[in-house]
Amino acid sequence: MPCDHPPPSLQVAYSIFTALMGEFISWMFVFRKDEWKNLRANMTSIADEMEAMEDEGRTETPGYKHLEKRLKGLGSDAARTRMKTGIFTTAVMFGMNRMVKPVFTNRVIATLPFDAPGPLAKITKRGGIFSNMPSLDEMEKKTKTA
Repeated sequence: MPCDHPPPSLQVAYSIFTALMGEFISWMFVFRKDEWKNLRANMTSIADEMEAMEDEGRTETPGYKHLEKRLKGLGSDAARTRMKTGIFTTAVMFGMNRMVKPVFTNRVIATLPFDAPGPLAKITKRGGIFSNMPSLDEMEKKTKTA
């Protein structure tokens, strides 16, 4: 009897590939660039200065407050830089999912070990075209009788 669903190894390989692709895109567009390295170095040095001032008990000085503002500004710059890459990575992942969709369409890939609540039941196709899937109670009965 031929198997009508993709093998688990294909699912695992696809998941690993997409994770590696996301990391590669982040590295290409953010983490390998000198701009990012300088930003991280500045953030680290300011954080070290602030920590030294905290140890000395000078947290209420204007210098500490100035460093705090600079660190917040650098943090927002870092978030903005990573967000641009995140948007591009998301677009690439959607494209990859669209390419692989025919392999996984209308096939049972896995079953949940619990009865899904309402919104999750729709996402997991319970009550849809796979309504003949056993519930958790039925699955437990089958395993106990086996």
